[in-house]
Amino acid sequence: MKDNLTLSICIPTNGTARWVLPALESIYAQGCDTDRFEVVITDNGPSDELEKAVKELQYPNLTYRRTTSQGFHNIMDALKLGKGTFCKAMNHREVLVPGALQRMLDIVDRYKDEKPVVYFASGHLKLGQLTECEDFNSFVYGMSTWSCWMGGLGIWDIDKPVMDSIAYDKLFPNSSLLFEMRQQSRYVIDNTPLATQPDDKGKGGYNYFRAHAVVYLDILNDLRKRERISTGTFVKVKGDMYDWLTDVYYKEVFCKSAHSYDLTDIDKSMEVYYTRAEYLKMRRMAIWIYVKRRWQKLGRILRSGFTTGKFKDPKW
Repeated sequence: MKDNLTLSICIPTNGTARWVLPALESIYAQGCDTDRFEVVITDNGPSDELEKAVKELQYPNLTYRRTTSQGFHNIMDALKLGKGTFCKAMNHREVLVPGALQRMLDIVDRYKDEKPVVYFASGHLKLGQLTECEDFNSFVYGMSTWSCWMGGLGIWDIDKPVMDSIAYDKLFPNSSLLFEMRQQSRYVIDNTPLATQPDDKGKGGYNYFRAHAVVYLDILNDLRKRERISTGTFVKVKGDMYDWLTDVYYKEVFCKSAHSYDLTDIDKSMEVYYTRAEYLKMRRMAIWIYVKRRWQKLGRILRSGFTTGKFKDPKW
């Protein structure tokens, strides 16, 4: 493996082979020169399942390490191990789409001299393919709620020395790094779709509403108090988070979810940064969405029945 690597794909995981192996397959299926990139896996899982599986692979630029870092802090170990000019985080459940790896390499090549802070939004934002922001406030405004997503995080080699001096949040260490690795810079948001997440069963293990309605907004509010972002930007992201949580409330409370999130004390979490009226409105909106979609489903069934003549059957 060459010392002047362009890109490190850094995958923190809890050792689940059925997620990580498809992710690896999608990376190496891209057909890119393996001298230009590497893959780093840091595993804090309780078993050696993944370690055994990785030993069977023949990828020349793959590094696997066990780590004792707890929870989401595993991402820091992965980024520190990366030797590339740019280290890009990748969720262990993600599968890259064709052309994704080349796009990341192209972005690093394009900005390797200036080295602005780069965030890969993977098509989740209502922005163009590439947005260059002149300041931190516009960067946070553009990312909105997606700044809490680990999968968009990346760090240049020149930022590695500051990693040990940052106070990381337990639930969002990625946001801590993204926000604090530079106090002044130019910022880039690449919104090219890079990956899909075909399997999110079992995802969770923490209190979702406390994490996003309290802890994440605490982080942003601290940025506001330190005047790194404007009140307008904070209010905008807070509003987007409200819409996000309304959708999550509908999916997790009213629908059958395969996730394992802790959904206790939703009202208490929501009423830290939102009013009681806003919380009740969220519940009403979720109920309305549920009823509306049930009626839409019934309508489709009825239309299908009349179209196929099923309702003319004597059994009906």
